[in-house]
Amino acid sequence: MEKSYQALVADRIYLGAASDVQAMIDNEAVEVVVDLREESTGLAAQAPAVEWQRIPLGDNNAEPQDKLFGDAIQAVVAAYRSGKKVAFHCGGGKGRTGTVAAGVLLELGICPSFAEAEASARSIRPTINIKTEQRAALEALYPQCFEATKGTSMKTLKVYDPALCCSTGVCGTDVDQALVSFSADVAWATAQGASIERFNLAQQPMAFAENAVVKGFLERSGAEALPLILLDGEVALAGRYPNRAELTRWLGLQGEAVAAKPCCSGSRCC
Repeated sequence: MEKSYQALVADRIYLGAASDVQAMIDNEAVEVVVDLREESTGLAAQAPAVEWQRIPLGDNNAEPQDKLFGDAIQAVVAAYRSGKKVAFHCGGGKGRTGTVAAGVLLELGICPSFAEAEASARSIRPTINIKTEQRAALEALYPQCFEATKGTSMKTLKVYDPALCCSTGVCGTDVDQALVSFSADVAWATAQGASIERFNLAQQPMAFAENAVVKGFLERSGAEALPLILLDGEVALAGRYPNRAELTRWLGLQGEAVAAKPCCSGSRCC
């Protein structure tokens, strides 16, 4: 059976959603669970012997949370360095979990820059979506890991997806090739330091309602006209996902602007 959680560091550090905690404990003999949910009331599993640590991170906080993110990263790293198997999670395993994953990779020296850490974390868990304020928290903690992008005029791309069960295109029996290719292109772009955020209508409806441009678009065209792509707050594209050439041009990226070659076929994906 395919696992819905992943190993950030092989056989030692695991990440996933709250619904994955029991499986991580049962399958991987996890000894420490770092719970990133502000809304949590206890360990999301039946495992009295497991050490549970709660770091109350909000999912949509406007206030800086760099101290809490630092505490979470250090909790994971401390358990790892003590020789224990450790898992961390938030609710869905996307924003807070993704931010801590990137931070752990930076803290352990596995990745030298934020761009590489984010790309590595996304390659391990494609649903990761580090938000602007979460990125800012990591920049406050690891400013040296952001120096390569200082002084640049990199633009911000925001992608408003239709209602999806996942953003990768491979969560069901039928592979959505457009989503597979776009997810690969997003990983490629973020590895070069691009700032890209994705919002799923099924899981983050408030992100659509709170943005005046997106709200107006939905009122005029309806959800069937999604995806909607905003570049620095302005509509860049609607109705389809951009290709790698468009991402390269819009975001001022370097490198060969070619479409990603997916490895998916039928209901299988490598």
